[in-house]
Amino acid sequence: MKNVFGADAKNTLLTAQIGVLDEEVNNYTDALSMYRQKADEALSGIDSDLRDKIVNGAVQLTDFMGKGNEDIVEAIEAYQDWAGKVADCTQKLEELKTQIRQLELQKFNNIMEDFNNQFDLRSDSIDLIKKQIALLEEAGELIGESFYSKQIEQAEKQLHTLESEKARLVQQLNEALSFGRIQKGTEEWLEMVNALSDVEGSILDCKTSIEEFDNALLELNIQIFERIQTEFGNLNSEMENLAGLFDEFNDIRVSDGKGAWTDQAIATLGLYAQQYELARYQVAQYGDAIDRLNKDYLAGRYSATEYADKLVDLSKEQWDAVNSANSLEDAIIDLNETRVNEEIEVIEEEIDAYKELTDAQIKALESAKDLHDYEESIAEKTKNITDIERQLAAMQNDDSSATVTKRRKLEEQLAQALSRLFPKALPKLLVYN
Repeated sequence: MKNVFGADAKNTLLTAQIGVLDEEVNNYTDALSMYRQKADEALSGIDSDLRDKIVNGAVQLTDFMGKGNEDIVEAIEAYQDWAGKVADCTQKLEELKTQIRQLELQKFNNIMEDFNNQFDLRSDSIDLIKKQIALLEEAGELIGESFYSKQIEQAEKQLHTLESEKARLVQQLNEALSFGRIQKGTEEWLEMVNALSDVEGSILDCKTSIEEFDNALLELNIQIFERIQTEFGNLNSEMENLAGLFDEFNDIRVSDGKGAWTDQAIATLGLYAQQYELARYQVAQYGDAIDRLNKDYLAGRYSATEYADKLVDLSKEQWDAVNSANSLEDAIIDLNETRVNEEIEVIEEEIDAYKELTDAQIKALESAKDLHDYEESIAEKTKNITDIERQLAAMQNDDSSATVTKRRKLEEQLAQALSRLFPKALPKLLVYN
């Protein structure tokens, strides 16, 4: 036994030892039957009343000392001899059965010891993880999900170990009972039953630990999720503050008037875009959180009340993120519309300026044309007057009636031409003439 390790190896030797004891029990059982038969045969010649008294110890050997009772004395002596062997044999059988029960209990305990060693290894791993978690918490660090997952993994292995141990122990106890090596009510049986009860308690404790680790993991996921959302909220607030700085300058131009964004407008648009992407990312994250909550609820990790409360909170936060994303989308659209409107204003102003310039140019051209036409008219009229004057000068020394008549017509033509050229000066000209 000192040179073997493990319950299976030890129990193989114990089973062999029990086999030897079983042979002894069989031998002593046969001997006991024979001794009882011999005891009965020793009293076979005595009447039943006296026989019962002898068996029950109600008579003494000295009561029959003397002549005539030799057969009874001899029978009593023979019976007492065989009865002593029966008593010795019975005592030996009880000792053997006690040894067998103790060996069966030892086999039972060997199985427990093996499983306890496995269980303790898992417990050491869990304790080490707990110490690592405590160290990180003391340092103010955020605990990683893997720590709790590892604890759950080790606890589940412990649970598997305990359930396997229970099955082996129940099998061992039932075998001992079926072979008659353990009897209900004996100390060994009570010890085995109590040990099974302890294993049952350990199974419940282990399931409780798994539930606690699982709850801690759920709580960690919630803390991480909330911390991320808090960081997102801080980031969003910072971007809102930056956007607020631009909002203080309400008269800023979004367009530079040449079809491009102004620097301040680009910065504002960038902030809106980042806030929009952040809000959409938060919407997706809340959606994932709701899906995970539904799966955990279906897996029995949340009660109906816990599930309903958490679903309400997550749905509200998701809708807030959706509304924020829609608002930011509207803000981006408004900013683009403002830029388009400013571009339209610039274009309309340019159109008005071009129209004024065109009108001015048209007026200038019309004035130039009028001046040109006037100059041409003056030149033509002046030429006509010059021609008439030349004709009159040529007729100056001719007093013929025909010439006089023609000269008068020319003078009339000259007066008309002068009136067209100098309408206001005509009286003076006539007086001058």
